[in-house]
Amino acid sequence: MRLKELDSLRGLAALAVSFYHGQTLFASGAAAAVLALLAMTPLHAMFDGGRAVVFFFVLSGFVLAVPFFRGPVSPVGFVLKRMARIYPAYWAVLIIAILVQVFTGGPAIGAPCTMGFGDLALLKTCVDPAPPWHAVAFLIALFSEYQGYFLYDPVMWSLVQELRLSILFPLIMLPVVRFPSRWVLLASLPLVVAGFFANSVSDGNPLPLSGPYATIYYAWFFVLGAVAAKHIEQLAGLVRGFTARRAALWLAVTLIVFGSLPVIGFASPVEEAAVGLSTVSLMVLGLAWSGLSRLLVSSSLRVLGRMAYSYYLVHYVALELAARLLFGRIPSLALFVLGIAVALIMAWASYRWIEVPSIRLGHALYGRFRKSPSTRATQESPT
Repeated sequence: MRLKELDSLRGLAALAVSFYHGQTLFASGAAAAVLALLAMTPLHAMFDGGRAVVFFFVLSGFVLAVPFFRGPVSPVGFVLKRMARIYPAYWAVLIIAILVQVFTGGPAIGAPCTMGFGDLALLKTCVDPAPPWHAVAFLIALFSEYQGYFLYDPVMWSLVQELRLSILFPLIMLPVVRFPSRWVLLASLPLVVAGFFANSVSDGNPLPLSGPYATIYYAWFFVLGAVAAKHIEQLAGLVRGFTARRAALWLAVTLIVFGSLPVIGFASPVEEAAVGLSTVSLMVLGLAWSGLSRLLVSSSLRVLGRMAYSYYLVHYVALELAARLLFGRIPSLALFVLGIAVALIMAWASYRWIEVPSIRLGHALYGRFRKSPSTRATQESPT
């Protein structure tokens, strides 16, 4: 089954995260009031970063699981392939983000953050200064709970969880492949409970979940995506049997659940779990219902989908750069549009010259580890 539709959905989710950061940086007055009203409707999904990240985790679980149902997978090759996929574009955007801070008067590596400039409230989190070389190591490794990520690019926190769970994913797939899915899902429910114990507050400011409990919690969304991948043919067959009216109604219900739940406050782990289930529904509808599939395979959405990772990484840096250079000189809406345009250009360049080569490198690394020793010896033998 082709997954072009899922690429497009990933692109739309990345766009939603950029809209969230755009409204955080630039929305005020009447615009902020309108967005507050829209936040009480399913349209909230268009500019809410939290549920978009839930979507990313479920989608990652789905896409990463597919090869495990096609044959043996080398765990070492799998992890190296994921590292080759994640790190190069991340390092490139990290360098750009640091340069933006340095050349526009922002905080240096290891320094406490500034909360903004002028009347613009930047999405920052003040942290205790760390020794510069420690901070550099944390930033390069992308594996710790270092709060300095928020100094340069707030989206980096989710990559920490993505990387951790990618390393653990071959272990996650063992029960998914071997045992009935109903028992896997039932046994994985305690992972959702871990979300109640994850640290989500720092100095009174709400933050994305962090710590080992957060990784345990987000693992549930990877499991959910993996189980969906295991049964995608059955789920798709069910949707293909829908009439157009029934499919449209199911899509409407899915969007209402996905966009309307608060996903904030004490009950947010349970609410996000429901958003995760609606994500599966949206993915299956996108793959199997021709009415939605035709929209998702349009050329513009496919381009956005291909460069979604780079766009997700770079959009905040582009928005902040526009704000630091032009805030107060042009209207906020124009600043937002300019920032998005710059982000799209930077994302295309990153995809073309960093992501594509890193994807090829990942395939090459995986190919080396996937071959058995006997096969490799036969191929390398001079006879």
